[in-house]
Amino acid sequence: MNKASERQVGFIETLLKERVWEEAVELASLSSKEASDLISGLLKAPKSAGIVSKHGIYQVENGDIYRVQPSQSTGRFYAKKLVFTGGWEYEAGAIYRLKDSQRMTLEEAKAFGMATGLCCVCGRFLNDPKSVEQGIGPVCIKKAW
Repeated sequence: MNKASERQVGFIETLLKERVWEEAVELASLSSKEASDLISGLLKAPKSAGIVSKHGIYQVENGDIYRVQPSQSTGRFYAKKLVFTGGWEYEAGAIYRLKDSQRMTLEEAKAFGMATGLCCVCGRFLNDPKSVEQGIGPVCIKKAW
């Protein structure tokens, strides 16, 4: 029995993040054939209903912050996760887990910036005293809302 390849496992992980799939999956014990069959099933499964309808900043239940923006080439939305070392990292499948109800208001974004010292629009540390006081920079306040 051949084990599932790293590419198969990676693709399955991506599909599990973006598709509705109720069955438990034990990735470590999958054979190559089982992985292939699972991929076929996942591709037929419906996508999660979590696709958001507008760009902006989103905060999920565990406190993670995501920036949603359209792709320059396709116009489809994708999400990047805020890393607390400053900046954003693309997270595959994250866009499918976000909901419109998780989009931060301007007031929530400002409160986040005041509490953490990070601008939740660009991910940079706030240095300017006025920006620190407002919790968001002057350029970013125009971008996101």
